Amino acid sequence: MASDIETEQTVPRFFMTRSFWLRTGLFALVAYLVFGWLCIPIHIRGTDMAPTYNPGNITFCWRPRFWISKPKPGDIVFVRVPKTKAMLLRRVIAISDDNVGFYHGTAVINGQPLSEPYVQNPCKWHFRPVPVQKKNIYVVGDNRDIPPEQAAFGAVETRQIIGAPLW
Repeated sequence: MASDIETEQTVPRFFMTRSFWLRTGLFALVAYLVFGWLCIPIHIRGTDMAPTYNPGNITFCWRPRFWISKPKPGDIVFVRVPKTKAMLLRRVIAISDDNVGFYHGTAVINGQPLSEPYVQNPCKWHFRPVPVQKKNIYVVGDNRDIPPEQAAFGAVETRQIIGAPLW
């Protein structure tokens, strides 16, 4: 004997509740703040930092890294290019009041050759030492196997430092 009882199926409507939209809005706000201001995703395009950071890789710019401390030699930093949205990934090799030069491809800081085990392709750059001004740092990429005319390096103001790579 078949039963003629109709069953009404209810569809969960949790997505229509106020708490769902509040949670979704809060999640979107937190994601915007974290990934838009604190931990910015960056797609690496150039070869200037190869082999440390290769083109096509993705890393995150951790902005709070230099809120309390200042960059020091050996740190890898993101530098904002003035009047653009572009950022460069570079290594700090000297700070304010240092003298920086290159002698047959070796970075010379205050008259002493800099040990750079991360540089796999040394260059043939040769520049006389220049002083790094106050509130500036000297940055250069790890891939030095390119002509100096094509490389973006030199002194930048510390206010242009946006942060450091998360890894």
